[in-house]
Amino acid sequence: MPTPASGTASGLASGSTPPSASGSTPAPASGAAPAPAPGIALTREPVAESTLASLFAFGGRLPDLDPAALDLSARPKDLVLLGFAQEAEETARRIADGGDVRGSELVRDLRAALVDTFATAAEAQRDRARGLGASAELLDLAERCCLLYAGAAAVLAWRAHPDRRLYGDEPGGSGWLTAVLAVLLALADGRDPRQAATELPPAVRALTRLDAAGLLFTAFPVQLSDERPEPDEGHEGDETT
Repeated sequence: MPTPASGTASGLASGSTPPSASGSTPAPASGAAPAPAPGIALTREPVAESTLASLFAFGGRLPDLDPAALDLSARPKDLVLLGFAQEAEETARRIADGGDVRGSELVRDLRAALVDTFATAAEAQRDRARGLGASAELLDLAERCCLLYAGAAAVLAWRAHPDRRLYGDEPGGSGWLTAVLAVLLALADGRDPRQAATELPPAVRALTRLDAAGLLFTAFPVQLSDERPEPDEGHEGDETT
């Protein structure tokens, strides 16, 4: 079976209707585990908060790769996808509470797109005319899943660091996340990513501040060197250097 490329998704095979952008999942009771996203088949046990925290503790050790968890036909096993399915609605509400309504909508759009992708993959694998021997549809779905998986990881990274200035944004700011999701969803839908231009200004302003401060464009920006290395005299005039 085709699997998404490095770091991509496990199966979310489900035939149920994706949740609407209005977010119909009821809020969990105080202290209770968040309700899973409708339409996504989760494993019996929810992903523990400590597991999600360790996955997005930048610089920490990641769990070993499980290729079987990346199979589009498998029951969901990938921790990023399961964690996103579990936390998407609550995270969307937090983003909206911070004033970023568009970012909240994009989180829900991402969840719906993942449900649709794996439902379509499950249907294709039951239809011989749409299988790998007769069609490239499953390969296209694996490619789409790569993009959506990156979005799910970005959402969980934002969730894991609510007080950090990720990518130069304000603490808890979601401007960078909104830009990332807008571009990834456009690409996943086969649209020109330039259509996401209206969602980019907050992220551009954050990157402009990093550039002005001489900081690297990373999740946790670090100072760039102000000094340029001296040219190697032994290669002076060499056009290949």
